[in-house]
Amino acid sequence: MKYEIRLDKEHGLLRLIIFESIDKENVDEMMPAMARELDTMTRRLVLVDMSNDKNSTSMTKRARKAYKEHAAAINTDKVAMVGASPITRMFAKIALGVMGKSEQTRFFKTEEDALAWLKGDYKDVESG
Repeated sequence: MKYEIRLDKEHGLLRLIIFESIDKENVDEMMPAMARELDTMTRRLVLVDMSNDKNSTSMTKRARKAYKEHAAAINTDKVAMVGASPITRMFAKIALGVMGKSEQTRFFKTEEDALAWLKGDYKDVESG
């Protein structure tokens, strides 16, 4: 499996863990599954963990396009991304800006900082 989606009841959020590069078919399967889980949550908090993906990018070009199409229909309160490579952060920032979701998404070097921001306890310093 290239990714795992699971509800983290301890932290009150949805976790998306990416293990290797994601293709369009993965996105077409993953995003509706995330939407279903998010629909059951009062606060729609997502932690995307890319620290296990050793590739320089986590999505193919076709997957990025599919992601943009699906993401527009998914409502989240906050999305914290951990372990993204510089190139992945660049692509994500562009896509998030186009979708108008850049204010609710931040990138972090550590899961601890990401969780603090999601919970509202994060002291605003430069994030990864």
